Formats: sequence, C-alpha cells, structure tokens
Amino acid sequence: MDEHQEVLNLRAEIEAALSMPTLTTEEMAKVNSEQEGSPAREWTFLWRRVYYQENKEKIKAKTATWRADHADEWNVYQQRRRALMAGLPATLTVSEWYVIKEFYHFQCVYCGLMPKTLTQDHIMPVGRGGGFTAENIAPACQSCNSRKRAGYLPFVVTPMPQHMEAILLASAGS
Repeated sequence: MDEHQEVLNLRAEIEAALSMPTLTTEEMAKVNSEQEGSPAREWTFLWRRVYYQENKEKIKAKTATWRADHADEWNVYQQRRRALMAGLPATLTVSEWYVIKEFYHFQCVYCGLMPKTLTQDHIMPVGRGGGFTAENIAPACQSCNSRKRAGYLPFVVTPMPQHMEAILLASAGS
C-alpha cells in the first residue's frame, strides 16, 4: 500500500471514530482512565499517525535540527539508554557532563587537544560493565575515543578531586 492510500485509510478511520456518540469532558476523562481502547485514545493515536504521514519530512528536519543544536543533551540521552539496556547504572546528567569538561579544561584526557566537540569516553567500557556515571566518564577527542574502542589506552586518567565530586553532587540536585 502506498503512503497516500495509507493516509486516506487513516482519515477514514478517524471519520468513523468521530461518528461515535459525543461525550462530555468529564465522561471522556472517565472513559480514558478506565478503558485502554477508548474512542478518544483511538482518535488521538490515529490523528498522530495521519499528522506524521502528512508531515514526515518536516518532522524529520526539525528533529535533526534539534539534535544538532542540542548535541550534548542528545548524546547523554543515547548513552544513558545504552547503559540502561545493558543493565548498568546510568546517572550522568548534562550538567555533570559540563562540569567534567570544565574540570579537564575542555581538553582530551588522553592527548591534551582541544577539539571542537568532545566525546564521552567510558573509562571502563560499557561492554565490560562500566556504567554511565560521572565517575566513569572522561572527555576525549573522537580520535582517541575511537582508538580506545572497548579496551584501555596506556594513559592514566587523572581522577577528579573531592571538591569536584561535591560540585557534581550539587549540580545533580539542581
């Protein structure tokens, strides 16, 4: 079935859902909370599918723009999801990531370069049980992080001192 036909079919389903008896706001809220397949939920679900089909390119462009403008937030989200799916702790926040980069003077911990973008290097790789926590993340340039892969580089990462850990804890609370 082509995309246009799918949109037409979804519109027909919406029109069928709209022909159902009209409910008051209170009745609709009660139905929504009690029934999984309520007319309002069905209609909302169908409407979202139709809207996506009709605006697919616009939505994809807007999503790509947001991801480019919020690279750190997107990266934290992806890394946290990856760690959680592996059953590992995932507590690093965006503000903690900024504190870590600031502590290391926005330099790669391995080569000392100041690249345009720093990647989040897991000191203990996720594949070997390292979680996505402030204690296990260090800023690294893409080259060093790629070279490391799931192993270890022959460099020692300078641990953050106690006062930086206190700043991380304070930033996690805000």
